[in-house]
Amino acid sequence: MRWNQSTKMYTAMPLYHGTASILGVLPSVYQGGTLCLGYKFSLSSYWTQVKLTGANSIQYVGEVCRYLVDGPTTKDELFMRGKIRSAIGNGLRPDIWTKFKDRFGIFAIGEFYAASESPFATTCYETNGVGIGCIRNYGWLASKAVKFEYNLVRMRDDDDNAIYRNADGFCEEPLPNVKGEMVTRVLNPKKIRNTFPGYVNNDEATYSKVIRDVFKKGDCYVRSDDLMKWDEMGCLHFVDQLMKLNNV
Repeated sequence: MRWNQSTKMYTAMPLYHGTASILGVLPSVYQGGTLCLGYKFSLSSYWTQVKLTGANSIQYVGEVCRYLVDGPTTKDELFMRGKIRSAIGNGLRPDIWTKFKDRFGIFAIGEFYAASESPFATTCYETNGVGIGCIRNYGWLASKAVKFEYNLVRMRDDDDNAIYRNADGFCEEPLPNVKGEMVTRVLNPKKIRNTFPGYVNNDEATYSKVIRDVFKKGDCYVRSDDLMKWDEMGCLHFVDQLMKLNNV
């Protein structure tokens, strides 16, 4: 996310949540930057707090951005316009993304995707329109490389919760702009928990998310329960969460 010692990140997110702790406190300490803490989120005083702390970056969850875009213009908002290098967080909706960036003169949006039990994460650093509404915009070459770690699998046409398998019994990648479920490769199928620790004291829940013989015989992947799609440029879009899982 291009952080350095000059980064001053303002957040009003609770520190017991990963957005503020793992993606706010830890990067600030690691890079020698500054984390500016708001007591709580306040629409009326948000930009006043950003101004008083001297922040040049802000942290968000998607709904915060919507509140700010829908809120009235303030004097301190106008003062801070164009002074924010980046806004970093998750859940920023595509229909809010550009409005949020343009209204407040924000140079870059840093969106991420992750989950507590997920063995991977994705990031999108958007400055020029490539990656709006995405959770990943690595470019063609890097996108090819990360398929070793995670990939999308096509879903059945009649059931979004069920993974499609062809006549040979293997899964297939979906075409661009066609949704599929994100799956993560298990590096050693004989020792699944080395890649996917799973759920504490619940082996049934842990192994219900594991599928085998996905793209070739003997391989092993972990289901994410999340539907996504990539576009022609290789940018990754979040689509929806699966409501239930079927055995595949």
